[in-house]
Amino acid sequence: MNTANASLPPRGALRYLSLCVLTTLYSPLATASEPEPVTTLQTITFNARQYTPAKQTENVRHDSSVKIQQADLLNQYLPTVAGVNVGGTSGMDQHIYIRGLGSDNAGSALKITVDGVRQPETRGFHHAGISGLDPDLYKTTEVSVGNNSVTLGNNAIGGGVAFTTVDAEDLLLPDQKMGAKVKLGYASNDQQFQRSLTTYAKPNDQLDMIVSYSERDSDGGEDGKGNHIQGDDITIKSILAKVNVMPAEGHKITASYQSYDNDGNYPFRPNIGYQANLPANIHPGYSNNETYALGYEYKPHSNFELNSKIYHLTNESLSQGLRGTTPSRVATSGKTDGMTASIKQQLTQHHGDHALTHTLNYGVEGYKKSATLESSDITEDATSVGVYLQDRIELGRFALTPGVRFDHYKPSERLSSDDYNQVSGAIAGEFKLTPNHSLFASYTQLFNGPPLPETIHQSGQTFVNKDLEAETGANAELGISSRFQGVFDSQDSMSLTAKVFDTQYDNKIDRITGIDCTTGNSVTDGQCASYINAGETTVKGYELSAKYRLNNMRLNAGYAHAKSETEQGYQLNKDSGDQLNLGFNYDINDKFSLGSAIRHVKGLTRRTSATAVADLPSFTTYDVFGSYRPSTLPQLTVDAGVYNLTDAYYYEHVSNTGDKAMGRNVKVALSYQF
Repeated sequence: MNTANASLPPRGALRYLSLCVLTTLYSPLATASEPEPVTTLQTITFNARQYTPAKQTENVRHDSSVKIQQADLLNQYLPTVAGVNVGGTSGMDQHIYIRGLGSDNAGSALKITVDGVRQPETRGFHHAGISGLDPDLYKTTEVSVGNNSVTLGNNAIGGGVAFTTVDAEDLLLPDQKMGAKVKLGYASNDQQFQRSLTTYAKPNDQLDMIVSYSERDSDGGEDGKGNHIQGDDITIKSILAKVNVMPAEGHKITASYQSYDNDGNYPFRPNIGYQANLPANIHPGYSNNETYALGYEYKPHSNFELNSKIYHLTNESLSQGLRGTTPSRVATSGKTDGMTASIKQQLTQHHGDHALTHTLNYGVEGYKKSATLESSDITEDATSVGVYLQDRIELGRFALTPGVRFDHYKPSERLSSDDYNQVSGAIAGEFKLTPNHSLFASYTQLFNGPPLPETIHQSGQTFVNKDLEAETGANAELGISSRFQGVFDSQDSMSLTAKVFDTQYDNKIDRITGIDCTTGNSVTDGQCASYINAGETTVKGYELSAKYRLNNMRLNAGYAHAKSETEQGYQLNKDSGDQLNLGFNYDINDKFSLGSAIRHVKGLTRRTSATAVADLPSFTTYDVFGSYRPSTLPQLTVDAGVYNLTDAYYYEHVSNTGDKAMGRNVKVALSYQF
């Protein structure tokens, strides 16, 4: 087993945390009137869509904000989470990055799931994306900023993002057993027209059904200088069909189908931008996903829960145009077949006046993924199986969570001739200084087996590196979380979280070209490519977040800083500048809601090799939005907003410099429930 020792957090960050500890211990604002909920403090959860009015809770603060932002792509709401960036402007080029890690030439470093189903992990074409998802279908998004648990497993060294789709009970109005929702939306920048119909029913406690269809047409849009971006004649269709059957108390069976179809005239190389592909490289292309899943849940009481699922996912993509002066057609397909089973069980022992609680989480995950380049009829596949055991032990103010995991991984033979077996451990601790103030720390060993080669490269020759090692490493985090009541008013509340992290990756895998096909040596006229271990990479930084609420007003702020350094003294090519997020939401009354958001990304000089230096400029975006529900017709909701209010001309630091972001965009949506 190859693991890495994470170095200590920077001295300045430790001073900051020490100051936070002293402040919370002696602050007159700290109260013990309401205990802090038990949490690992390692994930951020927020609603991506809220269909019916619901009381705002302490744990969920972004629901109204994201709802009236009317997000249709991931890059329109995920960057509100500190430490998360999304590259790509169009639906053909969406890449999620956490602390600079995501998809690259050697696969993906993030575990992305929808209702527990692993999404495609292999890029068909390095100029296109792999995340074809529609935020309109989701009720929650959970982001693991960094890997802090043995439950994430293979292909998650940077963390994970878990999307959860809506159920009928999330949409039904009070005393309603069946209903429907119609939505019409328009966006000015890309002249996007959206229409969707969702029907749902829960006739009794044994059945819950939902069917949703959404279609969006758009013309690509413009950046802040009026230049055309994305593509032309774009149509995105999304379908969700889900049935929950509860045959007996504690038992639940779920069958679901999802599809996402993105068709349009797109640049051959979407990630370098529309303008750079002109005039001859705009052609019909598509990216399509389909998922079938069957799940079973058994929950006889609150102290025991079993969840299991089997699934089948297929994906297809097409990019076509000129590579230099040569016409090229990159058509790829892939599939993922998998299963998961997990048990959460709580056991309590009493020792006099003290209670010792064990919350066990153990399970197994297995999946096989494959990818085919249609022109060569070559298919590559890889198989992964992992088992894990985690136990959260609570006694008084202390909580300790040890965990262990075993992974078996069999990669493509074109990438490596070896199987990989790895035992990884993790430990996390939490100490309540007071009921409202907690210190937390974690240390997690990481494993990522060599992923499938990028599908387009299957047509070329690959030199198999028999000495290729899996990516391993360790992630260490230390932080403090506090909650206050009665800060400026007897009815207000505020929460603060600060953490530092130090993550070390060993044996980082990279793809190199110009390799002699016989010897594996780098030569001038080498015709082969090969995968190598590029050495160690360290990512260090800190993340701060604050949330404040007074009656119907909510404020939130987040700041993220992450910097990488490779063994050669350079940076990862997706390092981003420091990011500041500010958000405001105010429910004026039952009819009106207002909100605004500010996002600032600091400029950065990024050096990824001796000759590759990029000066990335800073940028700031402003959004304002609101929602109106007339008292005479409460089933109708009108959402409106102006996004990138100042028409800023910029690109994301995790995007190609030519892939400019959308300029000012006015959105209006009408939703009617009946």
